[in-house]
Amino acid sequence: MKEKYKGLTVGISFFLISIFYIIGAVNIKTFTPFGHTGLTSRSIPQTLGFLMAVLSLSKIISEVKVLSCLVDQKDEEQTVTEYINIFNHKMNKSNFALILTVVLIVLYVSFYRSLGFIISSILFLIALTLFLCPQEKRSKKLCTSIVIFSILFSLFIYYIFTTYFSMVLPQGLLG
Repeated sequence: MKEKYKGLTVGISFFLISIFYIIGAVNIKTFTPFGHTGLTSRSIPQTLGFLMAVLSLSKIISEVKVLSCLVDQKDEEQTVTEYINIFNHKMNKSNFALILTVVLIVLYVSFYRSLGFIISSILFLIALTLFLCPQEKRSKKLCTSIVIFSILFSLFIYYIFTTYFSMVLPQGLLG
């Protein structure tokens, strides 16, 4: 496949995945523990599916603009080539970030039951935040605040879900 169509292919692929995801989310059996409040068991999956569709459409549109720029400006081929090289360099970094984020999510889901919600959420938030934070901005103070935030946020979410939503979350090692 030609290098210049790679981004367009990624956008179209994710759009198709989002369509199948939305279809799957529509088929989720509805569970409304609090009556008809508008929030059901399929609300979040549908929202994520539509968000993925919108983001993949924006990727497709940006790639079409880049490709049309290539067609319109054949005389300025050097400038366009430099722009594409810069864009591809940024995309390679973001592709790595995307892959590592997906790996962290898979690990989080894998250890969710055995470690429990609190421990797995704390570890996930720390790992993801430290990875996404630029290395030049990492300091001991920032790392300490990330750890404190991850602990407090996980405990807060656990408290909200167990107290107000009456949901039982896995306790894992703490149970």
